[in-house]
Amino acid sequence: MEIQNVSESDVKEFIEVYRKAYKGLEEYAYTTTKSIKSYFRWLLKRDRDGFYKAVIKGEPIGFIACDTNWKSPFEEVEVGEIHEVIVLPRYRRSGVGRELIEKCIEYSRKKGRKICELWVGEKNEEAKKFYKELGFKELEKWGIWIRMVRYI
Repeated sequence: MEIQNVSESDVKEFIEVYRKAYKGLEEYAYTTTKSIKSYFRWLLKRDRDGFYKAVIKGEPIGFIACDTNWKSPFEEVEVGEIHEVIVLPRYRRSGVGRELIEKCIEYSRKKGRKICELWVGEKNEEAKKFYKELGFKELEKWGIWIRMVRYI
């Protein structure tokens, strides 16, 4: 597996992986092609160098969007905000998500950030457990979202 930077040409694969990754979790997802495509473009604009894909044999199997330009309303400094982590279901529990998170943490450190944060759906128990295993702690709840933080 390789981790590579995302480019505009990855939009089609992003949409495909996004839809499969959010199957059963649609309450936390964009659901139309147009909204997913807009989200992809927004992620690319936020921090192009922090937007990665995991690739096996030329096929994207996962994505992570790490934004080191993010000013968290809960912190007094910019953080490495993880806007999105998606992995095709058949590759879950194989280390892909872990490698993507570690790549984001490495990128955030390189940019001088001391904190990585993310938001996860309150009922997404599998994801919350995964993030806790990687050292993230649940802090705040806002609506249907839980804020998780890892000091790096």
